[in-house]
Amino acid sequence: PLYMVVYNPRTELSRHNRANQLIEHHWMTKKYQKKLCQIGSFLLAISVIAGTFVAQAKDNTTLFVAASLAPVIQKLAATFSEKTGRTIRISAAASSVLARQIASGAPADIIVLANPAWMQWLEDRNLIDNKSRRDLIGNRLALLRHANTSLPNNMVPALNAALKSGRIAMADPDHVPAGIYGKAALTALGLWSEVSPALARSASAPAAVALLSRGEVSAAISYQTDAQLSDKVSVHTVFPQNLYPKIRYQIATITNSTNQTAGLLMKYLGDQERLPVFVAAGFSPPVSP
Repeated sequence: PLYMVVYNPRTELSRHNRANQLIEHHWMTKKYQKKLCQIGSFLLAISVIAGTFVAQAKDNTTLFVAASLAPVIQKLAATFSEKTGRTIRISAAASSVLARQIASGAPADIIVLANPAWMQWLEDRNLIDNKSRRDLIGNRLALLRHANTSLPNNMVPALNAALKSGRIAMADPDHVPAGIYGKAALTALGLWSEVSPALARSASAPAAVALLSRGEVSAAISYQTDAQLSDKVSVHTVFPQNLYPKIRYQIATITNSTNQTAGLLMKYLGDQERLPVFVAAGFSPPVSP
């Protein structure tokens, strides 16, 4: 029933009064039935709309990506969305920041990191599907200069010249992959103790390039692909590969993700047909450890 009548046995009513009460109850029942039907229809509409939004949210695929890879991933994700009609949401930051966000429960379906060590950190905590984990693309470390400055040709003289004229920008070597690779290269050259005090540390690789682009530092150590972020920045010298670990961007799905599009997007990004897009952006094919 849509209503409930409460009868008080202490109250004695005449048959007439009882008849009038029944007529009143019947009229009120019809009135409230109509009102409640209207309310029910409204609530049902709200429920359907809310359900639609929830369904759409479930259909969205959230991709966490290392900041240095974000521009090319955004381009590929846009093409994927046009072909499939699926919505891809991209969140870009330093690999260390993204890994910690996942560990803190941030909602995501796929993650791409610039350092296998941080991906292993997630795997050790059962936060990614280890079966889905694989290398996606590679990169190289480079010394970048401002377009309006000149540096000696060779690596060590160029670094020394940059130190004499100012500071060198680099992602924080304590946790950001680009900085970790940079520290390894400088250590191999025997320059870490000299360069370290003069570093302008940044939160990510693109942030280091931004400092150079604005002329706030004399040089930057970052990925060679980062030179494409600004027309005021160019690659001066690429560090020899034997000075630092190979740069391997890895991709994996998040353990608790139930998003069905995630698998399709993983296959799309890893397909060989996408390699020319990565190469055009300055990246290199996946390299063996």
